Amino acid sequence: MSIRNFLIGGALSGALAAAGAVSPALAQDRDAQLDLSKPHPIVYPRLAWTDRDEGTVIINVYVRTSGKPEQVKLVKSSGHGELDTAALQQAWNWHYLPAIRNGETVEDWAAVRVPYTMPAAAPAAQ
Repeated sequence: MSIRNFLIGGALSGALAAAGAVSPALAQDRDAQLDLSKPHPIVYPRLAWTDRDEGTVIINVYVRTSGKPEQVKLVKSSGHGELDTAALQQAWNWHYLPAIRNGETVEDWAAVRVPYTMPAAAPAAQ
């Protein structure tokens, strides 16, 4: 692998930024993503809970520079319509971190996985 290909792959961007060879703004670039520091509850739909449906929904969310979603689209179904619909609805209420490109906050798509997994055992009644 040539050094040019290695650098294009980004493997040395942090080290080079520290050495002043790459703009620090480029080293901070990131994709839009769910803001895990904020609450983002995953609420099981009642029917899916009763039927013990499980699965992972994958959605794309178009994130504005404010971190608010502008569009939400289903990418991969869980195989259960109730779970898919719930994930899409809930995604509108979550907060996201906008993408950063060349040191600037920009609008972009974020891929979000929404897992629905039943607990191994029901909680004990108290």
